[in-house]
Amino acid sequence: MRIALINENSQAAKNGVVLNTLRKVAEPMGHKVDNYGMYSAEDAAQLTYVQCGILADILLNSGAADYVITGCGTGEFG
Repeated sequence: MRIALINENSQAAKNGVVLNTLRKVAEPMGHKVDNYGMYSAEDAAQLTYVQCGILADILLNSGAADYVITGCGTGEFG
């Protein structure tokens, strides 16, 4: 399974922690994890929650990802 990680601008600083934890759990089970950002709070391109939803839709519908994990300004991940 290909898992995509996307964080919006308010959660950008947590991207590395979430990515490392996700990889630690998912990759030993044979899953591939792709990080679509935001990579840090200093990224020039800021992703909004709406943009994360659109990107998730594109990734799922194109077959580039089988599952998407994202986070919003509340800090909840889905």
